Amino acid sequence: MSVVINGITGITAPGTEIFGDGTALGGATNPIVSMAKGANNYVQSYIVNNTNGTSSSADFVAYPPNGNDSHGWVDMGITSLNYADTTYTVTGPNESYLFGSGPTSTTGTGNLVIATDNTGTANAIQFYTNGFTQAKTAYAMQLDSSSNLKVAGTVSTKNTFGFKNRIINGAMAIDQRNVGASVTLGAGNPIYTLDRWAFQTSQASKLSIQQGAITNNFGFTNAMLATSLSAYSVGSTDYYTFTQRIEGYNIADLNWGTVNAKTVTLSFWVYSSLTGTFGGSIQNSAFNRSYPFSYTISSANTWTQISVTIAGDTTGTWLTTNGIGMYVCFGLGCGSTYAGTAGSWQAAGLLTCTGATSVVGTNGATWYITGVQLEVGSQATPFDTRPYTTELQLCQRYYWKQGGAAAGAPYQPAEIGFCPSTTAVSLFIHYPVRMRVNPSIGYGGSAPLITSFGGIVADQITIDQALLSVAGIGFVTGQVFRFLGNADTTTFISYTAEL
Repeated sequence: MSVVINGITGITAPGTEIFGDGTALGGATNPIVSMAKGANNYVQSYIVNNTNGTSSSADFVAYPPNGNDSHGWVDMGITSLNYADTTYTVTGPNESYLFGSGPTSTTGTGNLVIATDNTGTANAIQFYTNGFTQAKTAYAMQLDSSSNLKVAGTVSTKNTFGFKNRIINGAMAIDQRNVGASVTLGAGNPIYTLDRWAFQTSQASKLSIQQGAITNNFGFTNAMLATSLSAYSVGSTDYYTFTQRIEGYNIADLNWGTVNAKTVTLSFWVYSSLTGTFGGSIQNSAFNRSYPFSYTISSANTWTQISVTIAGDTTGTWLTTNGIGMYVCFGLGCGSTYAGTAGSWQAAGLLTCTGATSVVGTNGATWYITGVQLEVGSQATPFDTRPYTTELQLCQRYYWKQGGAAAGAPYQPAEIGFCPSTTAVSLFIHYPVRMRVNPSIGYGGSAPLITSFGGIVADQITIDQALLSVAGIGFVTGQVFRFLGNADTTTFISYTAEL
């Protein structure tokens, strides 16, 4: 092997140390040592540690000027057969490693960067286990040039699949109550609309809302559509918000209220006829801890993806049971009482950021939202699309509706019961999922047969099932009774256990 040192070519012998400023070889800049050989075989540069001790390894190490033996280097090496050094526990016997250590007390990142240039035909980063063939197609993992990660085996990591998104019905696909019909909001807190979503409104008839179909190129087919019905100037104590109340069980792992509070990222797609700065907030159940946030819509009537990263709250009380664990709130017009500086935790009940655009302030203004996701971490990831049935069942823990327009046919059967006497019918109801608390029972429709019998009485209600009775006359004791809608598609029974 020929070695060039200071422009002189020579042959190196084993054990020879080579230092100096070499001549650039093959376009290299400022090489210390340049080595070249022509061979129809492997050309190698190697290092061997002939000691097989408990602290032995063979390493190639590079240091910056501010590095030292403790920190500030990148090390590629392999340990000995008997390696058992407890000082450096990053590896074990006969293990290969690539390990980076950032210098201390610097502004450097300390990152270990593994990258490819864009000059090749593939430019992927591939990982193999158990060897590979020359074709290199059976990789264990590949990050391709379009940033797509492909894994041959099973991915097992917390909250990657399953319940990454703490928002339920973030794609606005479920609307049991109204089935896409437009609703003019009254005054109230909360007014539940699309499943798991509620409006808080201080004045009536300022907004109409509905679930609506949308066409886009980012994977959602439904959105919540809100339209302003007047040009209303909000007072200091007015509020108009779109909110999801998240159950405490579903945020328990965030450790909020402790020193181990986790960072979360809220992401969503939004569309409005207005432009400017808009706002919202995260709040606790006691409404005494709030994090107002802001976001910008620069182009009217254009879908815009928003991402907001929020450091976990290390103080305050955040419920981790079946009560309200967290509010995720979007402001559509709030007075100064409920507005605060964006970007920090505050010991107050705030709904939005100071200076946010008021949707209710412009007659006919629109504000649409979909793809809402709240996840652990400081980076927004692709939306967690769950199967429709799974999303529906998550919603039914809080609200379940039998019959109604969603059933789609007159005389839609609701339940089968029996007649314990000539004046009553008993209905045994088993909910599709366990409900959050014992639900309240409601019924209605344009032609509810229940009304003519005197209504429903809840004899026994639990989180799993209910025993209901309907009073009437002319029943036959012991006979089976089928309970159904009265020639229309609007008759329903509802079970509500909302937060």
